[in-house]
Amino acid sequence: MKYIANIISIFILSSLLISCGELSGSNTGANLLPNSAELVGGLDAVKSGDNRYLLSGTVDNGGNSGHSFRTKFKLNNGETIKFYFFASKKLSGGVVYTFTRANGVVTLEMTLNGLTDTVELSQFENIEIIDLDIDIHNDHTDIHHLVWDYNGEHSDAEECTFDGDCLYNSEDFAFDVWLGVGRASGTFWGFEGDKSQVIILEGPLEAISNA
Repeated sequence: MKYIANIISIFILSSLLISCGELSGSNTGANLLPNSAELVGGLDAVKSGDNRYLLSGTVDNGGNSGHSFRTKFKLNNGETIKFYFFASKKLSGGVVYTFTRANGVVTLEMTLNGLTDTVELSQFENIEIIDLDIDIHNDHTDIHHLVWDYNGEHSDAEECTFDGDCLYNSEDFAFDVWLGVGRASGTFWGFEGDKSQVIILEGPLEAISNA
């Protein structure tokens, strides 16, 4: 009986160690979407409403981190698509990037915690495919956005928006709309729109900028 009791004790201890190991670091499985029946831009995804998808992958450190995301997609005239970053599983509480094309002109609207800024992406006027690198640093007092043409320059200088070396830098003095905005409150990301228009999605990746 003592021998059997020892075996049972070892089995229970082993199970506990395995469980604890699975609850730490990159082994949590939180970035995996079980039974996913969808693909969006090459990533596993699950539906989160009409034309809304929760994407595979979560950010580090409970969202107190900076990450890069690649988004390559088609955007036809009259169409709108959205990306959600550092959001909840229900795609709330995060940063919302809304892309719209009207008469060939592409605009990007960024919204967080009730604040919004809009920029025209003139590089993609009358160009069907939009290919971007997006840095979101959610480990600042106020969130920091950087947007680049994937095939262009990737400067993070304060004035890079005006120099043409980035498409947007929220820490430029001209964009003080973000002062006091705070941070996003989640760890997930997602997409809303026609998923057949999405070509490539990558993320969350290591941040491109250290700024």
